[in-house]
Amino acid sequence: CVDVADPNKPGCCSIAMDCPAAPTGMINLCEVQDDALYKTCETIPDPDLCAAPPGATVVINEFMNNPEGNDDTTGEWIELFNASLSPVDINGWSLWDEGADGHVIQGSSLVIPPGGYLLLARSNNPQANGGLDPDYVYYNFILSNGADEIILKNTLGQEVDRVEYGGTFTLTPGASVELANPYLDNNTPNHWFPASLTWGAGMDKGTPGEPNTDGFF
Repeated sequence: CVDVADPNKPGCCSIAMDCPAAPTGMINLCEVQDDALYKTCETIPDPDLCAAPPGATVVINEFMNNPEGNDDTTGEWIELFNASLSPVDINGWSLWDEGADGHVIQGSSLVIPPGGYLLLARSNNPQANGGLDPDYVYYNFILSNGADEIILKNTLGQEVDRVEYGGTFTLTPGASVELANPYLDNNTPNHWFPASLTWGAGMDKGTPGEPNTDGFF
């Protein structure tokens, strides 16, 4: 496996650059694994992305703006991820767009642990929302099927995170939009991708309240 891949040594490599391109948030290694007699490619999380960067806090990590298995009024949802190293209580925070939509989040048990998720949805009826079990139900906040904004503010009205989707974002009916890594800039369209995993009782795709399908988190 010095110059070309050896068919008798599946996955062999000489250096990491011999390996196929790693997904976003991952890196390649070329090492001898366990009791193997030759080096093989291995993909691992990028260690430079494992530590929360300074100022990291709650990020918008996934959203369903155009469900197909349910009506928009009951099937839309937003997933938050706590990228910080401390628990964050979002009671009293708010959701906004650049138009008339706005909702103040009010309720108990809204603490997101470090590295944890919190699911906000328009309905808690599993027969109407595709089987969701949201942590909180919001109203007066609608996600456009085309271009729109999701703006998250804290209790002081300070902007914590923002996603402006549309344009070159890949939006697929019936699939949520997932962030490849919660430490990436979530206003960069190529950091987002349509979900590929079907969930719940319906036909829609996404990972509400769980690690994203193909990303690092």
